[in-house]
Amino acid sequence: MVFQVQFSVGILLLTSVCLSAQNPPDPLAIVVTSAMAVPAVYFAPPAVPTIVKRVNEVNLLLSVTNHKGRFVEDLSLADLVISDSGEPPAKITYFRRQTDLPLRVALVIDTSSSITYRFAFEQKSVEAFLRKILRPQGDMALVISFNQSPKLVQPATGDLSKLGVAIRSLTIGGETSEYDAVALAADELLAIPDTEPVRRVIVLVTDGQDNQSHIRLDQATEHALRAESVIYVVNTTNVILTDLDKGADRATKYLADATGGRTLNGASERDVARSFEQIQRELRSQYAVGYRPPRLIGSLLFRTIRILGPKGIRIRYRAGYFVGR
Repeated sequence: MVFQVQFSVGILLLTSVCLSAQNPPDPLAIVVTSAMAVPAVYFAPPAVPTIVKRVNEVNLLLSVTNHKGRFVEDLSLADLVISDSGEPPAKITYFRRQTDLPLRVALVIDTSSSITYRFAFEQKSVEAFLRKILRPQGDMALVISFNQSPKLVQPATGDLSKLGVAIRSLTIGGETSEYDAVALAADELLAIPDTEPVRRVIVLVTDGQDNQSHIRLDQATEHALRAESVIYVVNTTNVILTDLDKGADRATKYLADATGGRTLNGASERDVARSFEQIQRELRSQYAVGYRPPRLIGSLLFRTIRILGPKGIRIRYRAGYFVGR
């Protein structure tokens, strides 16, 4: 499927379909294998003059699996072909396997009334995940809860005791502002004063039924892409029956796919624990790539990324990056 994309006043508008919680489109981020043809994404010139900010380096996380879904951990840079809106990078600045880059994790936890009966084991699994994934030197996490509005419960810290207290202090009740919470998480990750490349990850635990956000799905996705963050969704919906359920499921998949992440099942206590274990394994198996982009064209506010590798492998990565502010 081919999408036409227009940018006006810094807002990403998908013109092929209406972007809403009820009917989000297929994501711009296309999971590809070397045997697949990648759909093109066309950009129309902006309706108003834009100021283009130079992007000095693009940082990517790659998750690579084989046809059996097992992580591939022995690729080299020579195995990959990177394209930036149809142009090769000006320079590859780094390439790391099983990357040890510092982690910046935003835990975004749904505390609305719709997740009442699942909440206790979600808290338990989230805290266990942090204890396993955060390394004592260099890694940081923050905690955001959301019902009818998002709240930064614990700013970024490497202190596991503070993070645990924040998670255990959460209470439930209210509506759901999922997109606002994702935007807040991305902005908080981007605000951490890092001078070297890091891995920014948003772990969203929700049933996906947004009904109170002040921004749209595409705007939340833009925040995440600008922060170069990958979204993993632990979807706690146990059954998808209504159109609302289907729309919520599509929305969470959109957030994950557009940023190079994935959605995982969290309908039961066992599912939640298993999903966090899968995220943990993936974070340990990722590749990190940095490159200097080619000469930027003033009319492109969003540049698409395409990466191909050896036949038979699957590469997940984010859709692209924004140039203008």
